[in-house]
Amino acid sequence: MKNLNLLCVAGGALVVVACFLAFGTVGPISIKVKDLPGAAGKIMWVFGLIIAGVGLLNKRWFHVASLIAGVLVLLLAFNWQSDIRKLEATVGIGSWLMLAGAALAVVGSIIGLLPKKQLA
Repeated sequence: MKNLNLLCVAGGALVVVACFLAFGTVGPISIKVKDLPGAAGKIMWVFGLIIAGVGLLNKRWFHVASLIAGVLVLLLAFNWQSDIRKLEATVGIGSWLMLAGAALAVVGSIIGLLPKKQLA
């Protein structure tokens, strides 16, 4: 069971790391989540930290919070990726890494919500 909680930790870490990588490139300019105006970049960091923290704390309601955060990150990453494609820009590695991290977080949270008898 402990090894399965590492899915949330890995997913959260990938979301945080993805904030520092290029989400898209337009010519020589790269777009990163941390450089976005407003609170969007900071919110993603917080979601990534929440998701990673849940993997360390094995409580049922924490997994609900991680599931909600993971779904929000997944939806935002898909939305941002479609916005980048509308600009006819190249989708960067940060976008793909955020999608992978959010997917890991969702899977890890769902596994954390299952009764322990089903996992044995």
